[in-house]
This record gives sequence, C-alpha cells and structure tokens, in this order.
Amino acid sequence: MIGTGLIGGSAAWAMKNAGVFDAVTACDLSLINAQCAVNRGIADRATTSIAEAMQEADAVMVAVPVLAIPKVFAAIAPYLRPGTPVTDVGSTRTLVITGARQALGEHFADYAPVHPIAGGEMPGIEYADAELFEGKKAISTPAPGMGEKARDFWEDAWFRCGSLIERMSPEEHDEIFAAVSHLPHV
Repeated sequence: MIGTGLIGGSAAWAMKNAGVFDAVTACDLSLINAQCAVNRGIADRATTSIAEAMQEADAVMVAVPVLAIPKVFAAIAPYLRPGTPVTDVGSTRTLVITGARQALGEHFADYAPVHPIAGGEMPGIEYADAELFEGKKAISTPAPGMGEKARDFWEDAWFRCGSLIERMSPEEHDEIFAAVSHLPHV
C-alpha cells in the first residue's frame, strides 16, 4: 500500500481481513502515518522507502492524491516484477491512465485502476475502517493495453471487501463523476 490515508488504509485492512493479502507493507512519505497503519493492525511493516516497500510486493495499490499517482508509478516501475498487479484508487481516470501508460511502460498490462465510491468525514489512517467498502460501488475502468489478469485480480479483491463491482470506460467514469463530484454527500 503506497499512501496511508483513509482510503488506502481502509482498502488494505479490508483486503487483508478478506484474505486477499497475507501481509501488507505501508509506504508513506510520513513514517508516523505508515507506523500508525502497523499499530492499528492494518499493515505488518512501515517504511518511507519505495525500494523497500517493493522488495517482496506481490501486488501494489497506490492511494495518493490524483496528481501524485503518475509520479508514484514512475517510482515503482523499476521494481515491478512481470505480472505484479498494480492499481490505484484515484477519482479521475483518463488523466491517471495516461500517466500510468507513460510511467509503467511494459508493466501497463499489469495495471487495473479501480475507483471505490466510498469515503468518510475525516481523512487519515486513524479513521481507516475495514468495513468502509461493504455494499459500496467500486468502479473498474479497463482501457486498451491493460491485461485481464490484473483486472480480474483487483475486481475480485474489491468484491471480497464487500464492494459492488461496476465496469465502465475511463471516459464515461470521468463524465459521470465530474458531474456529481460537487454534490453534497448524502
């Protein structure tokens, strides 16, 4: 897990509890946040180093602000093994997918973005909730060049967290969510 905020922490915790992952490494610019994930039982290791986080990574979830996602992809790309499924949880698809295609290079086929439609009033790892995604939609946005294996892995991971999986094109996703992103949460 790269990025230990509310969404990344909640997703890692839910997926760990669902048996998707045996162990989770929390990687964050803030060692305090990463260590909080360990202290809460969300993660097993804490680090601020991408290289260290990627040492034994069997899957990679990027949960950082949207504009930072392509930079993180560029940082992890040299450490990715072929076939390692990569995802992000960003709320903007076309921008992130364009950045992923450039940054991940040959690993783009192992990338499958999913936008969980969930959140909370308070941000941060201290508010992570393993049940945050139960009954909530998770929007999978496959695009040309992405592989089915990664898509199936991440869709199954979100399904096992209780999410309702829906697929749509990145363009359709962005059109819909641009229209509703400023509506108050009900």
